[in-house]
Amino acid sequence: MQRRLERMGSYSLQEEEILSSSGSEVLELNVGGRVFTTTLGTLRFDPESLLGKVFASDSPFAAPRKDASGRVFFDRDGEAFAFVLDFLRRGGRLIGAPSDVATLVKIKDEAEYFGLASLACQVKNSRPRRMDVEAASIADIAALELPASFLASQDVTALSLKSRGIQVSDLLAVGWSVQLLKDLQFAVDDLHDAGVPAKELVSLCSRVAHCYEFIRSAIVIAEGKYGEVTAVTGTNFIKIKFEDNSTSVNAGTDGFVDVTHVQVFLVKIARRP
Repeated sequence: MQRRLERMGSYSLQEEEILSSSGSEVLELNVGGRVFTTTLGTLRFDPESLLGKVFASDSPFAAPRKDASGRVFFDRDGEAFAFVLDFLRRGGRLIGAPSDVATLVKIKDEAEYFGLASLACQVKNSRPRRMDVEAASIADIAALELPASFLASQDVTALSLKSRGIQVSDLLAVGWSVQLLKDLQFAVDDLHDAGVPAKELVSLCSRVAHCYEFIRSAIVIAEGKYGEVTAVTGTNFIKIKFEDNSTSVNAGTDGFVDVTHVQVFLVKIARRP
């Protein structure tokens, strides 16, 4: 972060006097071509943030770059910075957040750039309107890190995404997590076909999971990859081996097995004709 802000030049005597003041002095910023007027006290609201450090009386950084009019210049998104500045003015509260997902992502990006973790968190906790979620790109939805429960309530599910021609591979490519896709009711077949490793799919089992249904689609695991192929007798049984190679256990389709510390090495399921 410090290297990112290194600039040529040093503070003038007048600038040093301003920075060493109580913080009520007014100054102008040029953020991406948009001019803002604020006070040092506002910019110093969070002393651990990038702005707090840049404008601190004992700032470790060189004097920031100025535009032709002498305004402090930041080459960032001025539209999103307006929300950053309002957040600082309101004592760390995001009020009147937009519902447009793309705009929320921009604000989150600016919050992270300026080191305002609380603002980034508040943006992620915002809940856009359904119409805005429907209009958003899958990349922006991923960037906003909306939880599965909220997405499902907005009809963002495996079924609705598939109906729009969106594939699992498309979602994975822009940052949707495997866990999120599973929570949105994508089948293990969908995830496996998109290239998600079977061992990662197995890790999605909850502490006490119904393993048969979950793992049945992962039988595409290369036979012999984990050693000798195991033929499982019966129709509805799977074989699970603990990571420490201790005694294997079987579970029926109606049974449950604790898989907290289990690695599933399923290589074959016997099926009746």
